[in-house]
Amino acid sequence: MIESLRSKIQTGFVVALFVAIAGGAVVMQRPVLEAELLGYDVYALIIASRIQSPSDLLGTFTEVMMDGRLADGDFYRPVANLFLAADYAIWGLEPFGFQLTSLFVWGATILLLQLLVIRVLGREAWVGASVAALFYGFHSASLSVLPYAARRPETLVLLFSAGALCLLPRDPDRAGIRTYVLVGFLAVLAMASKEAGILVVGLIFVHQFFAASQRGIRPAVWAGIRAATPAVVLSALFLALRVVVIGGVGGYYEATEQSTLANLLLWVPEYLMTTMTSEGFATPGLDRLVPVASMAALAAVALRILGLRLRQDGDDLQQMTALLALGVTWLIGQVLLACASLHFTTSYLLGMCFAMALAIGALAESAMVVMRRGGRSHSWQGLVTLVVVLVVCLLALRGSPAVRRYPEMARASRIQRQLLSALALRIESSSPHDYIDVKLPRNVPVTSIGVDSFWMISHWGLQAWLELSLPEHRYKVGLARSDGVYDENFAAVVLSPTQGPAY
Repeated sequence: MIESLRSKIQTGFVVALFVAIAGGAVVMQRPVLEAELLGYDVYALIIASRIQSPSDLLGTFTEVMMDGRLADGDFYRPVANLFLAADYAIWGLEPFGFQLTSLFVWGATILLLQLLVIRVLGREAWVGASVAALFYGFHSASLSVLPYAARRPETLVLLFSAGALCLLPRDPDRAGIRTYVLVGFLAVLAMASKEAGILVVGLIFVHQFFAASQRGIRPAVWAGIRAATPAVVLSALFLALRVVVIGGVGGYYEATEQSTLANLLLWVPEYLMTTMTSEGFATPGLDRLVPVASMAALAAVALRILGLRLRQDGDDLQQMTALLALGVTWLIGQVLLACASLHFTTSYLLGMCFAMALAIGALAESAMVVMRRGGRSHSWQGLVTLVVVLVVCLLALRGSPAVRRYPEMARASRIQRQLLSALALRIESSSPHDYIDVKLPRNVPVTSIGVDSFWMISHWGLQAWLELSLPEHRYKVGLARSDGVYDENFAAVVLSPTQGPAY
């Protein structure tokens, strides 16, 4: 009875701690709730995603993203569209509702991150789970995604991917086919949120491979294949549907400015280093050494832990090795997919931070395991490991919203709010065929590369906003001429005498 009571108290403590960390991270991000619907493409996504008839619902699954409004490429993300459609149905164009949903989804990914660490390492691994959640939840990369409803797929793909991995058993022999089918269904939801969800299929294999690795290589490989097969089949069906809808593989039309190899050589170090610091590439000098030193320290600690694992006294580090492998595999996949994109963008960092958090959580819990072994040698090894991990985390969180207030987000929101309000007033006093010139402030720069800039509405986003907000007229929005050339910082709005929306 005493043991049962002790177990319940420990469980309650762990649950309270996890909720406190996730809740603290969400409270830290409360200024996001006051932000406008920032971003170039959010209104175009909303107008294409809204569901006002059965045909609109069908179109969610049979149309490309933005239904032709995106001129740069073709994508297929029906789950992300459904979330936007639900927001619009409940809130209209009220920014608070969209930001609340984004914050809720992001907070859920923090809880799932902690749950995933516990599922892999065991109920005692609250230190590793807490360190992982602090790294991911308080990293400044969150501000490259949270203020933008259009970037919510970055968190949705993490939500469903982590949910799929949390359902996987620690012992593959105890899992039935129904479990793996459900895992495969969540993998499809991840892919239907964003293309990066394809990674979860490989992560399922890695998870179950290491879960069965004690029985030998062949049983471990079979366990991984058995677990991943339903996800592979369901994913293949989804990809076939995607090809039919898009009429091809999709992606951006514009070719990258350099070769894939050049992208890898240029962006892999930058993406990896930026997960370890908010300002590592913003300025020359010592700041460049911080992420390099952090990565080197983590690598040294990981090699030491793996060395202990390979020794006879390292059996208790098996699960830490499994979580470390899962995090590293996920990180490599995220980086490679990012390098295959059109350009470097900080919005991809959130997924990398999630994966890095898993690896860091594994190292932190490994330190606790080593210290619990007893003896002066093990105590010092574990303590040094834990100190290194915590110092690396602190350095990576220098640009955290918990430290910096980022007034630029409020400034960008204020500028966009004033712009749209003034434009609505001008349109009300205008006549058909009137030409209204609009200056478009494209972004408010931020010194931290972990945040990049706070982006505002574009001329094609303005077109969608007009159709949503003032549907009684037809509008044509294009770039205005400045000094004889088209300038992306200026737009021209022309009213048509014909009633009804343009699209």
